[in-house]
Amino acid sequence: MSNYDSIRELVGMLNLHARGKKMRALEVLEDFLFGQSLPALAYKDLQILLLGLEGMKGLMQSMGGENRIRKSLKNSSHYALQLIVKILNVPKWRQECTQILQTLDRLIVQQMKIDKHFKAADSSKSFAIYILCFKINKVKPTITPEILISRKNFRDRFLGWASKQKDEALEKLMESKEKPKSITDILGIKPYITIPGTVSAIVIDQLDISSPHFKPAIYIEKGHGIINPADFPKALENLRKTHTMKQNAMAKIISENSIIFGETRGFFEDLKANISIQLTSGPAFHAQKILYDSETSESSYLSPLLKQRAEMERIKRLIQLTSKYSYLFKLPNTLQAHLSRADIDSVIDAYQKHVVIIKTYAHLPVFSKVVKNLDVIISSVKTFILQEIRKNKRITFEAVNKAISNLSILEPRGDAKSDVVQVLYEVIDSYLENMWTRIDRQHELPWLIKESEENSSDIKLKQIAVENIIIRILEKVYVYIEIVCKLATQSPGKKIKRKMMKIANILIKKLNMSFFQDDPDEPIRLISIDEISVQIKKIVLILQVPSFLTFCEDFTISVVKTKFHILHLDITELWKDEIWSKDFENKHGTCIPRIFECIIFSAISNLKEKLPCFQENIVGHIAEGVGYCSLALLQAMKAALNSTAAVNEQVSKAQRTLLSLSNTEYLLRKVFPEATETLKNLLSTEIPTQGIDALNDAINQVSQFSEALKKFFIETKSAKIFKVIDEGITYNEEIIGIDANIIYKHLLAEKKEMKELRSYIFVVLGKLVKISHELNRKSPHLKSLIINAMIEEIGDLIRKVIQKNHRSLDEREVNQIWAEVEFYERFTSKFRCKSVEKCYHNLRKIWSKRQGLSKLVSESEIFSKELRSAKESLIGTELNKAKMMQNCLE
Repeated sequence: MSNYDSIRELVGMLNLHARGKKMRALEVLEDFLFGQSLPALAYKDLQILLLGLEGMKGLMQSMGGENRIRKSLKNSSHYALQLIVKILNVPKWRQECTQILQTLDRLIVQQMKIDKHFKAADSSKSFAIYILCFKINKVKPTITPEILISRKNFRDRFLGWASKQKDEALEKLMESKEKPKSITDILGIKPYITIPGTVSAIVIDQLDISSPHFKPAIYIEKGHGIINPADFPKALENLRKTHTMKQNAMAKIISENSIIFGETRGFFEDLKANISIQLTSGPAFHAQKILYDSETSESSYLSPLLKQRAEMERIKRLIQLTSKYSYLFKLPNTLQAHLSRADIDSVIDAYQKHVVIIKTYAHLPVFSKVVKNLDVIISSVKTFILQEIRKNKRITFEAVNKAISNLSILEPRGDAKSDVVQVLYEVIDSYLENMWTRIDRQHELPWLIKESEENSSDIKLKQIAVENIIIRILEKVYVYIEIVCKLATQSPGKKIKRKMMKIANILIKKLNMSFFQDDPDEPIRLISIDEISVQIKKIVLILQVPSFLTFCEDFTISVVKTKFHILHLDITELWKDEIWSKDFENKHGTCIPRIFECIIFSAISNLKEKLPCFQENIVGHIAEGVGYCSLALLQAMKAALNSTAAVNEQVSKAQRTLLSLSNTEYLLRKVFPEATETLKNLLSTEIPTQGIDALNDAINQVSQFSEALKKFFIETKSAKIFKVIDEGITYNEEIIGIDANIIYKHLLAEKKEMKELRSYIFVVLGKLVKISHELNRKSPHLKSLIINAMIEEIGDLIRKVIQKNHRSLDEREVNQIWAEVEFYERFTSKFRCKSVEKCYHNLRKIWSKRQGLSKLVSESEIFSKELRSAKESLIGTELNKAKMMQNCLE
């Protein structure tokens, strides 16, 4: 038998609770360790000996095994202490013992009951407990004297003693205090017996059960004297009674715990059969033969009994665990009740509170059904959480994060984040997959379903409704994509990246199918093109997948082409009816170039905010579009000039030619330079070559047309025509639709008090209203764009007049102009004219200089109370008079 097996068997005997067995086990252990020679013990052997193994107590725990400590050396607790100190002082084992002492924890220290040993040391005068505490504190300083010794008087006594000791003194003290002790084996047999004479000993091998030289007759005779064979039947009867008592005790345990141990019935049946075999043909039957047969020993029946004892200890432990954690049997029902109320927080709290205990004892049969039911409930909870994400129409990132946290608690080894991302992907796929199904069924627009054939207006309405559905779906999809991208940012992984690529691919597939058509001039078939472009821009800002970025670049180019194709159609429409109408103007020219300017610059300035991508090549396509529209305008002008159709107000061919020349000059001098500068500002760099070529081509063709017109008039040599040309061209350098001279000449000409407004302001407003009427009749879709631009430019002209005449304006004129600017601002309040703020700023600067102040004054400093009251009264009166005019403008 190896040292490890011997140590394990001795520690097992040390844990027997029968009267006197522990003391005998200690004596056998001392004889084993300090008999003829010291055995070669490894670290593991000493660890089992001192600290125990698999629920069995070692020598350290055996120190506190009895309720009170007596001074008798035969007391097992005191005996264990003496044996520990003796082991620690063996040089051969010192290094291993030091390592073992370093692993001590507070629980073992409590089990040692050191205070009671100190109390016993007062009467026995033994220093063993002092030496043990001294060594523990020296090897592991974290276990302080306060932890070792709870009573202060004992602790102070120990500290005083320890301060005077050294290791050498301790060894000498141990040698003086330790005395040889008699040893008995587990059955009370004395292996060392005194024989008269100079030599007194018997060979230990003859008394060792595991030795091949074992002599059972000597073993029994030396320990118990001569035994009468007639006593064996009585011994067997006692053994049967003992087994019967154990069997009855086991049956009682089974009956009392039949519900809990329903799964262990087979074990007790085997146990009863085992006991029956022992009584008939087992170790008990052959007990007499074993006593006289040297090849077998009582270990042949002692081993099964030890195994039975270990099994009973296991059952006892199982009963204790079942009693302690009986509430866990109700846990599945509790979780099911919370789940039925959709109270996920309560489910998570209850599970998290008991999950450690459940995982610890999940392998035990008695808890197997609980664990199985819990697995079913947890699976249902996980499904419920994922379904909540799927059904939530107003999902948020915080809700998704909470769901991931809950899933991680339920399945620590699972990939909760990937599961949630999979659900989000399925929702996105469902939205995009069912998009056209919803549109075809017309769930949201039943009023569009008609039995008769649809006209063009109905088709347009249906197309707008379809695009509104697409926009709403893209808005919903954006929320889910944003959550997926945030999760990918938190913990980038291959699974989430693959899902993002799948989302990008399905988006590309559905959007290609929904938006594009086989038309090179108008590749996108959308009415709400700006709104859909904004939605795609939002998505591409977060979904940075290469394939989707490529799609967005192609989509952007198609949007630019489509928008400029639509602009081309709008520009063409401007020339169909009353092309030479002068209602938008004073006496020379038409409104067409000005409208063209408003359309082009509005389209360019808004594109950057709405396009998904805005790169250098995109600006090139925009420049191409501007050139394309310019050529369309030029072709329309040529067609109108050569047309023989009747026109309004009987405009002659000469007048049409003159106005065409005026319009071309306006394009060359104002529109093209400003368009080029605007494109440069958009990209903050030079325009790409393709865009420059397109613009230059348009400019060259317009210049050629202008030169041809001029050559025609020069050849006529008409002085009157030259004058008209000069006036027409000069006019087009100013504001289209508003006579700039009205403001420049009459702003300061009329001297007024703060009782009325100058007449020029009403002339300007009248022209604005007239333009509004014309736009309602001809181009209602351009009305808001043109009116906004004109209101801003009127305010800017007033600012220029104030800035030009700042030296000549006195305080009275500043007050008057302020009142007129404020009246103009309130009249156009719904259009939010920004240029009037610059007018106020210039007036404050003029007033500050007149007063010699370094800082700008406020309105309250410019107007006294009387003037302010007069101003408010005047503006209110004039606004009431102009109410009808204001309504017409809106």
